[in-house]
Amino acid sequence: MLMPEGVAVPENDSIQWIIDACVQRGWSYCPRVHIQLFGDTRGT
Repeated sequence: MLMPEGVAVPENDSIQWIIDACVQRGWSYCPRVHIQLFGDTRGT
């Protein structure tokens, strides 16, 4: 499972290459859904 570091959620068009690489390798891509839902706050 691959999840990016950071405090912001990247735009879909900027991460397509890494999603494609994950699919080719049989890995899962895990977006930072907690940041999307709750923002960059302590404890998320």
